[in-house]
Formats: sequence, C-alpha cells, structure tokens
Amino acid sequence: SGGYAIIVSPNPATSNLNMSITEAADTTTSATSNQAAKISNTAGITKMYLYDVTTGNLVKQWTYQEMQSTNYALNIAGIKAGAYLFKMERNNKTASTKIIVN
Repeated sequence: SGGYAIIVSPNPATSNLNMSITEAADTTTSATSNQAAKISNTAGITKMYLYDVTTGNLVKQWTYQEMQSTNYALNIAGIKAGAYLFKMERNNKTASTKIIVN
C-alpha cells in the first residue's frame, strides 16, 4: 500500500533539519479511489512532530497549510542534545525516522 518515505539531513543535526518527502505508489486502490485521493490532496495540511525517544514527550511541532511541497527546512535550534523520533502526517498517512541532535 502507499505511504511516504522521508529523508532527513543532516543527521546528526544541530540547528536545522532538511526534510524531503517522497510518496510511495499505492497499488491497492482502484482508479476511481485514486482520483478521489488526488482531489483531496489539493487542500489540506502537513504536520510534523519531534518526540523525545527517552520520555516520549512531544518536543516540537510544525504545521503547514498545504500538501504539495516535498522539501522543508525545519529549525531545531534550542533543542537539547539527544535521540528523537521525527514523525510526519499527510493525507491520513504517516512516516517516521530517528533523529540525533548534537
């Protein structure tokens, strides 16, 4: 089924993260439902979260009022050094990856 792949660099990071989103093809839907999905993609939001791996607490959140962009520059200045889980949500699909902050 479809989903997203995310690439975050640099990792480890200090003050900025560059994130790239790639949408994987969904081979489980019909042409009709694909058409409906494309219509819903034109208006919506992209949400990104940074969670502390040790505590599970949400550390930072970003919300973008669009879904067309595939590249984002995220400011993480002031976030303490450690391991984090980066999660993004778009169109009822999610993707996540581990981030190290120095």
